[in-house]
Parts: sequence; C-alpha cells; structure tokens
Amino acid sequence: NILKTDVRRKDNRPRVGSDHRNGKDATPEMFLENLGFRGVEFGNWVSQGKNTKERQGMLNAAYDAMMDLADIIGVPPKALSLNGTLGLGLGSRGSGWAAAHYESDALVINLTKTRGAGSLGHEFFHALDNYFARTRGEAKFTGNQDAWRRESYITYKPERMYVNLMY
Repeated sequence: NILKTDVRRKDNRPRVGSDHRNGKDATPEMFLENLGFRGVEFGNWVSQGKNTKERQGMLNAAYDAMMDLADIIGVPPKALSLNGTLGLGLGSRGSGWAAAHYESDALVINLTKTRGAGSLGHEFFHALDNYFARTRGEAKFTGNQDAWRRESYITYKPERMYVNLMY
C-alpha cells in the first residue's frame, strides 16, 4: 500500500555514504549502545513478524542518518542522544500530514512511515534547541501550549545567552 513516491520526494536522492553498519542490519540495541538513545519504538502500521523488511529499512536508514549527522557536525555519535534523554519513534507517534515531529514533552523524534525520509536532521535540531532550554532550566510545562513552546526552545528567547562584553 506504500509506493516509492510516498516515501522519498523527487529531490531526495538515495543515501550515499559510509557503511556505518558494516553491512549488517541496524537493531534497536545499536541505537542504545552506539548512539546512547533511551529507546526506539515502532508503530502498529510498520510491518512486523515475518515481513519485517519495512521496519528494518526504516531502522537502517535512521541509524545511517544519525551516524552521518554525527560525522557532519563533528561530534561523537553518543552526543546525539542528548545525554541519553532522546528517544526515536518510527511510524509510531504521528497523525496527519507531518513528515516528522519532535515531542518536547516526551523527548522523542518521530519519523512517519510514509514521509519521514529526509527529516531526521531537522527534527534533531528541534530536540537540540529544546535540550539547551531544558539544560538552562527553562522548559517547564505550564498547561498552556503556546507558553510551553516559548519556554521550551532557546530560539524563542536567545537573549539570555548573550554575553555583555562591555566593561
């Protein structure tokens, strides 16, 4: 029921890069051990049981993308888990038309089954933005979604990080 055109946009090309998995399939344990993630979950609509090709493909692509991201930004792969706080959902937490999203209350990046390809880096930087806000003690849910968004991300209030160099 899923076509290739549903999964990749025309402007996305097949991944070309290092073989981070040494020819093996990625496992959720690899996300925990090598990337420091606190967990990986799959949605009910992602194939399970005997026909796990879809699930395995999503897991392999996400693992390769995270390892590529670590290489690109020059950090150890475990740094991407943001001190072990980050989780990953593959087709498990989305609804509607979003390709992917980051949940600042659950600290989870979710990639949708059909449109998540190419979105992991974007969502990681939302998670990083939220991580910095949490680290400086500002991400506190007040019950108001708009206020939560403003309090949960440094991009909404960067000025507190400015340094006055005038003496």
